[in-house]
Amino acid sequence: FYPDLRGNEENIRRFVAMHDSLTADPDIRVKWVTIVGSASTEGKKELNDELSRERADQIIAQLRQHISLPNSAIHVEIRGADWEELARLVSHSKIPHKEEVLDIRYSPAERRNTDMVQICGGDSYRYLQKYIFPEIRYSKVMIEYMRPKTEEEILMDTVEVVRHDTVVISSPAVHDTV
Repeated sequence: FYPDLRGNEENIRRFVAMHDSLTADPDIRVKWVTIVGSASTEGKKELNDELSRERADQIIAQLRQHISLPNSAIHVEIRGADWEELARLVSHSKIPHKEEVLDIRYSPAERRNTDMVQICGGDSYRYLQKYIFPEIRYSKVMIEYMRPKTEEEILMDTVEVVRHDTVVISSPAVHDTV
């Protein structure tokens, strides 16, 4: 864990403050915390899985310095090489030969890295190394909690759209008596 890297220390502080705020509210029940560890697509699967696990473990250790987290409240997701995130970032980038790079994710796993390096003499790979890979080497922390519905949310639950121009609202029948 590098506190100064990409705002890590501040991000932990913000998460702890959010967690403390949620747990201080008697109407809210924190269900669990999910920590996601990810790695770039470079290297072998085993190494990427190990890096992902280490990233997640480091975040858990950091969080436990500030908040009480029982093991039953922690979910860990190890993504290894995050090809989905790579594809998302590449599709929104200015990488040379974008479509060929995106197609590599459908290659057999053992060929992907070699194919990536070989595309267009390595220009695309150098772009990946500079702009994309650093973005998919990450840990992410999410908190799932429950709170009771507000009156407005309960009313919204009873609205049923029958046609685009007709709304039916379920409510108790009212009878006037004379």
